[in-house]
Amino acid sequence: MIDVRTMRYDMKLDLLPFERMNQKKKTIELRLNDEKRKEIRAGDLVFFHLLQDEYKVIKTKVIQVHHFPDFDTLYQSLPLEKCGYSKEEVPLAKSEDMLEYYSLQEQQKNGVLGIEIEKIDNDYLADCHMHLEYGPLSKDYVLEFVKEALHKGLDEIDILDHTHRFKEFKPCYEHLRIYPQQDK
Repeated sequence: MIDVRTMRYDMKLDLLPFERMNQKKKTIELRLNDEKRKEIRAGDLVFFHLLQDEYKVIKTKVIQVHHFPDFDTLYQSLPLEKCGYSKEEVPLAKSEDMLEYYSLQEQQKNGVLGIEIEKIDNDYLADCHMHLEYGPLSKDYVLEFVKEALHKGLDEIDILDHTHRFKEFKPCYEHLRIYPQQDK
């Protein structure tokens, strides 16, 4: 069971690293320790989406977060095969490979991470069409949906409500009003 306090992060991967992660050959993801990732902790969930098809998703759990000042130090410290390199590629691997994604200035400013993950082998389950129309529009009411989704093992829920229920959208409907009862 996933704790309600568990954080969820979404990241994108290109085809080759995505395939290696899917095959459990890549178990450490390399990222900048920027604002989006500063809060990542062991136990959090990371959903990796294929860059070319966002609906292809690998669900993972964070095992450990390795912090480094830059990719040069990371490359000297972590096993590069776990970072997505094949045995044949390891002798040619260099920290400069990461300059394609993150500049030296960004690395010096933020530091970098090796996010060690474990692939979760169950399907990605989502309910992408929920409404709050039979209850109060409150945080507590929304959390009932979240708790039920977690209980059922869902990874994602999308709550959709029709805009006509919100006074903030009234101007959008002014031109459609014909009858006074529509105000109700």
